[in-house]
Amino acid sequence: MLRRLLATLCLFACLLTASALAQTPQLRVAIDANNPPFMYADSSGRPAGIYAKQLQTLARRSGIVISVEAMPWKRALAYLALGTHGVAGIYSNPERQKRYLYSQPLYNEVLAVYGRKADHRARYSDVSTFGGLRVGVLSGWFYSEAFSHARAQGWLQADEASRDAQNVEKLRLGRLDYLIGIRESIAPLMGDQLEELGVFSVNHTYLALPRTAANQQLLLRINQALTPP
Repeated sequence: MLRRLLATLCLFACLLTASALAQTPQLRVAIDANNPPFMYADSSGRPAGIYAKQLQTLARRSGIVISVEAMPWKRALAYLALGTHGVAGIYSNPERQKRYLYSQPLYNEVLAVYGRKADHRARYSDVSTFGGLRVGVLSGWFYSEAFSHARAQGWLQADEASRDAQNVEKLRLGRLDYLIGIRESIAPLMGDQLEELGVFSVNHTYLALPRTAANQQLLLRINQALTPP
């Protein structure tokens, strides 16, 4: 009799737990696995960096269960387009604003332009600085409308890599003329051969979600949690 009672109580407790979990909003969010110190996969493959920590804080403040996954940036954007994941650390542009829901800004990133000291390249003024030259960029990244247009027209050669360290090495070896990268990411990789040649842009980063009615409700809670008390 006692065993039956205990089994019944255990079953009841499990049902209550499952019911509570089912009622708790849940969200899967992808971050770039190769963009330290902002977002990356640690040596064990776990998500790490500034945005991973921000998402942990956001989950605690909003009451939303947020599952964070680190992966290649192109895959993260593909999952966002499929509607299976949100993406943190993403820039905004008009096309993305139409397709996705955007949170309040998470952070301000400074994108700077770099060259080899030995090449004596011109300092960056605008996209025309890159005319006919090889520019290192990251796969799947949006830099600006002007840059995208120049790239599409063939006015510059955008050379893609999956991580900043690859672009830095190519620039050091003379396989690139310029490199665009986040200042905090490039600084520890520069050494004494490279130099900063100007600021390309200062960009807000966001959490983007697939555009659904359910996510609109989650976004209200997310933005409330992002607003300083």
